[in-house]
Amino acid sequence: IIPSYSLIWIDQVYDYMLWKDDKAFIAGFELGISNVLDWFEKNSLPNGMTGKLDWWCALAWPRHYNNGEPPKVLEGSNTLYSLHHAYTLRHAAAILNYLGKPVQAAECVRKADQICKSVNLLCKNQDGFYTESPDNKQVSQITNLLAILAEAVRGEEAKQLMLKLPEPKDWFGQIDLFLHLYLFEAMNKTGLQDQFIPQLSEWQLMKDRGMTTFAEVPLEWGEENQRSECHPWSTSPNYFFFRTICGIQPSSAGHKTVEIAPIFGELIQIKAVYPHHLGNIELDLKRNGLIVEGSVTIPEGIKASFIWGAHKTDLKPGRQRIKFEK
Repeated sequence: IIPSYSLIWIDQVYDYMLWKDDKAFIAGFELGISNVLDWFEKNSLPNGMTGKLDWWCALAWPRHYNNGEPPKVLEGSNTLYSLHHAYTLRHAAAILNYLGKPVQAAECVRKADQICKSVNLLCKNQDGFYTESPDNKQVSQITNLLAILAEAVRGEEAKQLMLKLPEPKDWFGQIDLFLHLYLFEAMNKTGLQDQFIPQLSEWQLMKDRGMTTFAEVPLEWGEENQRSECHPWSTSPNYFFFRTICGIQPSSAGHKTVEIAPIFGELIQIKAVYPHHLGNIELDLKRNGLIVEGSVTIPEGIKASFIWGAHKTDLKPGRQRIKFEK
């Protein structure tokens, strides 16, 4: 049993809620979500931080963690687990609001805020980094990414923290291939989507070595650390090509409303077919300096908008030409 994977299960339900219109299916998980959150609350300290945990408390394979476990997790007051709990509570709040349970949703937000308040008070150093626990002053990459995603730190302060996290390469708690998902999410959250492509070097290395499926951990960590060269948990770039580069994002539960805000980065062309449950969203766009132009195809039944700089334009069903300048 890995306790963090119970939190990840709720995160998965949240993702499904955003991308698929299936409220009855989501409602079937309400009791399970409640049971998981109750377990974590019973294993929390009075200040909201995660208490002593049993079982194997890995998240994945952050570098330099002992058997995948963050420091102090078996003793209590571990920052990473506390922040992951807060992150998942915010997801649970969104699910409960979607299911028409605003009182329970508000309680989840209150608990998440309390955890973040305690973490900021006890585990934030003078440089703005989050330490592994109140009495362990090591700073890890994955813990600080979770601080951004859990909203312990927000706005410009979160962006400045995010700018510090991609380098150096040999962090304590450096993210493995699976945990890049949280890096990419944090980049999106802080408006740093243009850093996505430069973070794909590990996948480029796999391609250069002739691999057709993905390794479990970065190849740079050495072949002796590989248990698998066909690991689905390393596939997050496939998801973020649509989320980040194409900028396709549901703006409400059920994926009935969509915002398209492409981020070209170093690219000059984006051509994509995105599988929506009501039909394909298709992009064929070119960038010339500050100008974007091309075509966008929207299926019937979707309310979509296109965002480019300060421009936000409603799109109609079918294929249409667009041209905007930032």
